[in-house]
Amino acid sequence: MGEEALRRLDFRALTDRLPVIVDGQMRPVEPACGWFRHLTYLGRDPEDILRHYAYIVLRLMEFLAERGRDLGTVVESDGTARRP
Repeated sequence: MGEEALRRLDFRALTDRLPVIVDGQMRPVEPACGWFRHLTYLGRDPEDILRHYAYIVLRLMEFLAERGRDLGTVVESDGTARRP
């Protein structure tokens, strides 16, 4: 019983170098945090690429905030407005 519990807890543990993006109240921002967590569970962090992705997500969030949006309310026209 103890080994099974440890295995389950270890699987759900936060991995090293996991990017965690928080809002102004220090709450995790979804879906970004869930996406990063999913990628780390799959072992998808070659050469610290998630750190670079986190900075891209932060810039996107700043852009969306200027438009009165967030990751949960973004629409296609927000993405096309960002293109040069």
